[in-house]
Amino acid sequence: MNNIITSEAEMDARVQVEIAELQKQIEELKAENARLRKALLKASSNLPKMSSKLKSALYE
Repeated sequence: MNNIITSEAEMDARVQVEIAELQKQIEELKAENARLRKALLKASSNLPKMSSKLKSALYE
């Protein structure tokens, strides 16, 4: 019975380590996602804009 308790304690410790690693990975992915969104917004803002004459014609 003592071996079972030890095994469960070891398993709990391993599960906690795995959860901590997954949480770290989630935070890293969130940061990467934010960086990619910022880069995409910056890149899309550099696209050529519609001319004011064309815009006026479309709104008529």
